[in-house]
Amino acid sequence: MEKMEHAPLTEDFGYDGFDDEYSMASSSYDSDVEGGGSDMESGSSRRESSDGEPDKILSSQESQQVYCSKMVVYGVLFIAAAAVSTVAYIFLAREEENTMKVEFSAYSREILKQAQANSKRMFEELWDLSKSITSHALDTNSSWPNCTLPYFDIHAHDLKKKTGNLEFVGFAPFVTPENRAGWEQYSVDNQGWIQQDYNYRNWTHAAAPIPTSIHQYNGSGLTQEDYVFEDPQFDYEIPLWQIAPAQNDTSVINLDLATVPVFAHLLWDIKMKKVEQYSRIMDLHFLLGDNLNQNNPDHPRGTIYQPVMEDFRENADVVGFAMGTLTWDLMFENVLFDSSSPLLVEIEGTCNAIFTYKIGGESM
Repeated sequence: MEKMEHAPLTEDFGYDGFDDEYSMASSSYDSDVEGGGSDMESGSSRRESSDGEPDKILSSQESQQVYCSKMVVYGVLFIAAAAVSTVAYIFLAREEENTMKVEFSAYSREILKQAQANSKRMFEELWDLSKSITSHALDTNSSWPNCTLPYFDIHAHDLKKKTGNLEFVGFAPFVTPENRAGWEQYSVDNQGWIQQDYNYRNWTHAAAPIPTSIHQYNGSGLTQEDYVFEDPQFDYEIPLWQIAPAQNDTSVINLDLATVPVFAHLLWDIKMKKVEQYSRIMDLHFLLGDNLNQNNPDHPRGTIYQPVMEDFRENADVVGFAMGTLTWDLMFENVLFDSSSPLLVEIEGTCNAIFTYKIGGESM
């Protein structure tokens, strides 16, 4: 095979001319690119200036959203705080109310307990006086209603010292119509007990004579229909006989207590039921005389009673009664033993009267 010889490709295909054209095109492109650089830069600056306004608006909107979010958070916190405070207040108020109710109930029971203890002590001491009268009648073989307890003022003074509450003590027998004349004579003949008590008190003046007959109550203030007592079976007069402390005014002796409104109901119960009794608050000016003016005359007062028996048999008859008067403030003294809040105690009196005591600590 013969070897063929080829001419250079440059000559046959004209690569040299192609290179020249390529070079021209490249130069033209480069010049276009270089010349267009200023146009691109100016376009970029226009885009940057036009994009600045939206950025400012977006930033402003974001600030408003943050502010609103903060306000919402503050509002939620405020509402939550108010709700918590309200719930806490209601809870604490209920707790305080419950605590107050518990304390009030406890103090109420304490007041009632102490008042009952004071009342029981007074009734017991008055019962001792009643038994002393019965014992003296039996020892002296007295015929009822004619009985007088010697040194009555001393017995009453001891009783008052033990109770601390009774300011007046009295004794009265039950007198039937058949015994009235005999009683009136007996009382005149035996009124020396008054001078005896004067001497005990170192009073040097003579006692005024007592009324010579049983007399009726004619005072005012306790005469409403609700307290008028009429019972055909109650055929007794009840002359007040011995009293303590001694008084200068002896006109109260032989006062028929059965004619005193309110008293009659109680005394009838004492006679028939043979039980102790106590009255509601009542006006005792007619009974206490000078002693009332010396001992807080405006303080509400009441009375308690114990039957005096003929003897000590279980079925013995009631032949009289011992009585005592008290001011209700003494009933509540020293009831509360701490510095507790004051409590109000209401006591019902006659004629629908209501008396209120304010009790706090040891004060009344």
